[in-house]
Amino acid sequence: MLNKQISKSTLAKLLATENISVEYRKVQTASFDIVNRRLTLPIMNDTTPEMTDLLVGHEVCHALDTPQAYVTAAKAGGSAFSTFLNVVEDARIERRMKDRYPGLRKPMAIAYRQFTERDFFGIKGQDVNAMLLIDRINLHFKIGAMAGINFNAEETVFVNEIDNADTFSEVKDIAERLYVFCKAELDQKRQDAKEEFEKRKENGEFDGDDFGDNDGFGEDTEDYDDVDPNNSGSYDGDDDDFESEDR
Repeated sequence: MLNKQISKSTLAKLLATENISVEYRKVQTASFDIVNRRLTLPIMNDTTPEMTDLLVGHEVCHALDTPQAYVTAAKAGGSAFSTFLNVVEDARIERRMKDRYPGLRKPMAIAYRQFTERDFFGIKGQDVNAMLLIDRINLHFKIGAMAGINFNAEETVFVNEIDNADTFSEVKDIAERLYVFCKAELDQKRQDAKEEFEKRKENGEFDGDDFGDNDGFGEDTEDYDDVDPNNSGSYDGDDDDFESEDR
């Protein structure tokens, strides 16, 4: 295990073309501290070589391509917004990673399939097309056709923009508009659910309970206290703020 960690640490430094700090910790997923130039990799005994290559390659590309402006934008937008920023930025840097290191394309595809088979994203038995757009976009760019995700015409515009984003300024612009769009989407879903609740209540299916109004969308301090804007770690989709089942 130690030799493997040393080997992957060396690989990360070589790919990043700088002497970044590499640490192994008991964390859920890999992350890269943009400010302190520190790559954190999870200690997982059952990680396959392909999974490790994916985690290392992904975070190294954050080191190469994600600017410190990411930190500024994440702090300014709030923790909930930083989730959107990370999803869009992940898509951009992974595309650039495949272009820069073509040899990583195959192990990346294998790794995402392995993660999916282990239900890392938490979508087993779920209707992925009922998820919010941000969650579907995250799955689309990570596991592709395996997710079986559909987008309508309006949503496809965002998907295409993300697929073609080349600079961080483009990422930030897309994330800002996507955040507003998904806020409206969530508001509509809650309104529909409230109307359905009232209808069923009139039919005697409920005993006078009130429909909860706490969706948590804008409650950054309650739902995202553990988000570090310096850290551009891979979004795993475990986002209670959107009542999502994606991981």
